[in-house]
Amino acid sequence: MKKFAILALAAMMVIALTIPASAEKWFGPEIGGDFKAIGFQAKNMQGYDSELAGGDYDDFSGVMQRTNLYLDIYIGDYIGVYTALEFETIWGSNNGANGRDTGFGYVGGTNDGAMQVVEALIQLYPDEYLLNVGKHWILLNRGFMQNDYMSGVSLDYYDVFGLGNFQFVWFLEQEEYNNPAGGGTNADLGDMDQYYLIYKWAGEEMAFEPFIMYQQGKGNTQKNATASWAQGGYPSVWAGQGGYDTTYFGFDWDWNVESDVAFGLWATGIYETGEMEMVTWLNDYSGRDMDMTGYLAAFGGNYFVAAGDMDIELHGQFVYASGDDPATLDEYEGFIAPTGASYYWAEVLGYGRNDFIDYGWQGAYAYDGDNQEMSNGMGYITNQMIFGIGASTYLTPKIQTGLDLWYVMLPEDDSAGNNDIGTEVDAFVTYELVDECFLTLVGGYVFTGDAIYAGADQENMYEVSLIIETTTW
Repeated sequence: MKKFAILALAAMMVIALTIPASAEKWFGPEIGGDFKAIGFQAKNMQGYDSELAGGDYDDFSGVMQRTNLYLDIYIGDYIGVYTALEFETIWGSNNGANGRDTGFGYVGGTNDGAMQVVEALIQLYPDEYLLNVGKHWILLNRGFMQNDYMSGVSLDYYDVFGLGNFQFVWFLEQEEYNNPAGGGTNADLGDMDQYYLIYKWAGEEMAFEPFIMYQQGKGNTQKNATASWAQGGYPSVWAGQGGYDTTYFGFDWDWNVESDVAFGLWATGIYETGEMEMVTWLNDYSGRDMDMTGYLAAFGGNYFVAAGDMDIELHGQFVYASGDDPATLDEYEGFIAPTGASYYWAEVLGYGRNDFIDYGWQGAYAYDGDNQEMSNGMGYITNQMIFGIGASTYLTPKIQTGLDLWYVMLPEDDSAGNNDIGTEVDAFVTYELVDECFLTLVGGYVFTGDAIYAGADQENMYEVSLIIETTTW
């Protein structure tokens, strides 16, 4: 399959490069960027009193910043070359944001690892298609499947036989060319690939996008599990796998009306099926094939209400991601998001405006020993039922405010029979200081449920953040 994808890429590039000879002019470079800094305080992030023994990491405060620099060069009318650099750090720390080993924010420190190239691609965009080759950002299925920088190829071909647009995507999720799995000589062992085929139909008010995705992994390494599947929701004990084949089927549907009555509705459905050959697992299931089935269903909408001189947006959503029944030891029914998925929802229980901190590493969303996980805090969703409602409005042209209410529970009870994750209340106020520069105060408060912590010392969790962000792009 991988060899076919490489041959297909070569063929696409040959076709794409048959561009009129008049495209010989260079334009640019165009330089831009954006900046985001967050000062925040979080408390009781394992759901119990942080003053207790073992609660040292439950309180966290600090300032983090992220800077992106963009350089775009255009060749004629059809070719663009794009590069993006990202600098990310914690102020005053010789350890970088998200665990990176860097002294970028430390006085006198080095900057090893503080910078990474997050985007480097060539883009061809004649009238018939759009071809991206290299590392670039892609958003698929509202983030439930992809919302990240990935290395590979994406091709959008427009109006195929008058039926609509098609998109083909191939990403190399993990390459083991310099570290063959198991220390052997086969460099393909440990490789992981994702292939997408998406049909895109759009009318004046409605859009429909069905898709199929195939994900393939070869061989077994500890790196495989920790770098991909564990992030997607698999229990950490699934450290060994002899290979896997997974197929996803799904769709996105949107209906947006802009008239006297303005509203929008949306829905996403995803079904996952496949199998994994287990190398090590609970109860010595070595060598057995593990069947994988899971699904995710989500829908929501928004409605605009006129209130005097203000328009108030009312919105809501529901997300259901299947969990696993621990009684079926040779089958895993929990929905597993691919590597790169990230869905933004609540501030504390999900992945909100403060997108620097993954509270999962503190244990609030850790594996509980019974094949049950909640979201790990970075937007991967499994074994969750999420209800959300809220409202937002502009008080003035420069001031926006909003309030959201979330309730989250486990479809499959944890090992103690608990399923209540909690209820979260979020609020924010954003002020535009100058053009394209925004100051936001946002807070999230969680009434902790027993599925997070059920002891006598249970405490509610909260986070408050002050964010300044700007863009010149």
